[in-house]
Amino acid sequence: MGLPPSGYSWEFTIERKDNNGPYSPSNCIWGTPAEQQNNKSSNVPLTHNGKTQNLAQWARELKIPEHVLHTRVRKLGMTLEQAI
Repeated sequence: MGLPPSGYSWEFTIERKDNNGPYSPSNCIWGTPAEQQNNKSSNVPLTHNGKTQNLAQWARELKIPEHVLHTRVRKLGMTLEQAI
């Protein structure tokens, strides 16, 4: 995302571009909490109709509660297509 719009803001946190890299100026950017959650290494990408997003992003886009989609995909082993 780069720098916060008008200087520092509590809405933003420092995020690493490369999660395996150091916390250094060349590897850090400002990001929102939602952006940081989307960049976690534990996220599993799910593809539907040629679009790839993580489970939380699909839940927001499809307006399905995240816990419902999580249960269907992770615990019941449904494909994303079956879950939606």
